[in-house]
Formats: sequence, structure tokens, C-alpha cells
Amino acid sequence: MYAPMQIRIELLQEASGKVDSIRFFFQLLWEAQLVPNNQYISLGSEIENLGKMIGGWKKGLVSKQMKPST
Repeated sequence: MYAPMQIRIELLQEASGKVDSIRFFFQLLWEAQLVPNNQYISLGSEIENLGKMIGGWKKGLVSKQMKPST
């Protein structure tokens, strides 16, 4: 049904790496002036929000995993 917590954490780590790659290559496109400033600002903000969501989800899972069960 659901993936085990450790697998979810690993998948989120992989997704975070992919978002970082997208952020890097998108910035290269902008620096090469292949993306207009307004598009860079708009999409860059969306990419940043995606990274924050993935990071927050991963942080929540890690803290839940570290919590001692009572």
C-alpha cells in the first residue's frame, strides 16, 4: 500500500536532488539569456517553493522516524 518510511525519505532525497539540478540548469538558461527575466522570476519562485515543500516533507518524515515510540 504505502512505501516504508525509509524508502519515502530516500525518494524525497532523490527528488530534492532533481529539483536542485532543475534550479541549476534553469539559472544557466537565464544567464545565457535564453529565458526572459519575468519568466525566470516566475518559474524560479515555483521551483523554490517545490524545493521547500520537498524539504519540509522530508524533514517531517525524518523527525517522525527519530521519535521514540511510546
